Amino acid sequence: MQTIAVSDELLDKLEELRQEGGYLSVDAWLEEAVESQFASLRRKKAEGIARRIREGLDNRGHTEEEILNDFEVFRDRLRGDAGPT
Repeated sequence: MQTIAVSDELLDKLEELRQEGGYLSVDAWLEEAVESQFASLRRKKAEGIARRIREGLDNRGHTEEEILNDFEVFRDRLRGDAGPT
Protein backbone atom coordinates (compact mmCIF):
# COMPACT_ATOMS: atom_id res chain seq x y z
CA MET A 1 0.00 0.00 0.00
CA GLN A 2 1.21 3.45 -0.87
CA THR A 3 1.22 6.30 1.64
CA ILE A 4 0.03 9.79 0.78
CA ALA A 5 1.52 12.76 2.61
CA VAL A 6 -0.85 15.61 3.51
CA SER A 7 -0.32 18.74 5.54
CA ASP A 8 -1.35 18.94 9.19
CA GLU A 9 -3.82 21.68 8.24
CA LEU A 10 -5.52 19.36 5.75
CA LEU A 11 -5.55 16.54 8.28
CA ASP A 12 -7.34 18.83 10.74
CA LYS A 13 -9.96 19.66 8.11
CA LEU A 14 -10.36 15.98 7.28
CA GLU A 15 -10.84 15.17 10.95
CA GLU A 16 -13.59 17.80 11.19
CA LEU A 17 -15.33 16.33 8.14
CA ARG A 18 -14.96 12.83 9.56
CA GLN A 19 -16.68 13.88 12.77
CA GLU A 20 -19.44 15.77 10.96
CA GLY A 21 -20.10 12.76 8.74
CA GLY A 22 -20.08 10.30 11.62
CA TYR A 23 -17.24 8.20 10.24
CA LEU A 24 -15.10 6.11 12.57
CA SER A 25 -11.85 7.13 10.90
CA VAL A 26 -10.43 9.60 8.41
CA ASP A 27 -9.44 6.58 6.29
CA ALA A 28 -13.07 5.44 6.08
CA TRP A 29 -14.22 8.94 5.12
CA LEU A 30 -11.47 9.29 2.50
CA GLU A 31 -12.28 5.91 0.94
CA GLU A 32 -15.93 6.87 0.52
CA ALA A 33 -15.03 10.32 -0.80
CA VAL A 34 -12.63 8.87 -3.38
CA GLU A 35 -15.17 6.22 -4.46
CA SER A 36 -17.74 8.97 -4.89
CA GLN A 37 -15.31 10.92 -7.09
CA PHE A 38 -14.60 7.80 -9.17
CA ALA A 39 -18.34 7.31 -9.71
CA SER A 40 -18.71 10.95 -10.72
CA LEU A 41 -15.84 10.69 -13.21
CA ARG A 42 -17.26 7.47 -14.70
CA ARG A 43 -20.67 9.15 -15.06
CA LYS A 44 -19.12 12.19 -16.79
CA LYS A 45 -17.18 9.91 -19.13
CA ALA A 46 -20.33 7.94 -20.02
CA GLU A 47 -22.24 11.19 -20.59
CA GLY A 48 -19.49 12.39 -22.93
CA ILE A 49 -19.56 9.15 -24.89
CA ALA A 50 -23.36 9.30 -25.12
CA ARG A 51 -23.19 12.91 -26.31
CA ARG A 52 -20.68 12.05 -29.04
CA ILE A 53 -22.83 9.11 -30.18
CA ARG A 54 -25.96 11.29 -30.20
CA GLU A 55 -24.16 13.99 -32.21
CA GLY A 56 -22.85 11.41 -34.67
CA LEU A 57 -26.32 9.95 -35.19
CA ASP A 58 -27.81 13.44 -35.58
CA ASN A 59 -25.12 14.35 -38.13
CA ARG A 60 -25.99 11.24 -40.12
CA GLY A 61 -29.67 12.21 -40.13
CA HIS A 62 -30.99 9.41 -37.91
CA THR A 63 -34.15 10.23 -35.95
CA GLU A 64 -34.87 9.22 -32.37
CA GLU A 65 -37.89 7.20 -33.55
CA GLU A 66 -35.75 5.29 -36.06
CA ILE A 67 -33.14 4.50 -33.41
CA LEU A 68 -35.75 3.37 -30.88
CA ASN A 69 -37.40 1.12 -33.48
CA ASP A 70 -34.04 -0.44 -34.38
CA PHE A 71 -33.32 -0.99 -30.71
CA GLU A 72 -36.67 -2.76 -30.21
CA VAL A 73 -35.88 -5.08 -33.13
CA PHE A 74 -32.49 -5.78 -31.58
CA ARG A 75 -34.04 -6.55 -28.17
CA ASP A 76 -36.61 -8.84 -29.76
CA ARG A 77 -33.84 -10.76 -31.51
CA LEU A 78 -31.95 -11.13 -28.23
CA ARG A 79 -35.06 -12.57 -26.60
CA GLY A 80 -35.66 -14.84 -29.55
CA ASP A 81 -39.05 -13.20 -30.16
CA ALA A 82 -38.29 -12.04 -33.68
CA GLY A 83 -39.42 -14.08 -36.63
CA PRO A 84 -37.13 -15.12 -39.44
CA THR A 85 -35.24 -12.31 -41.12
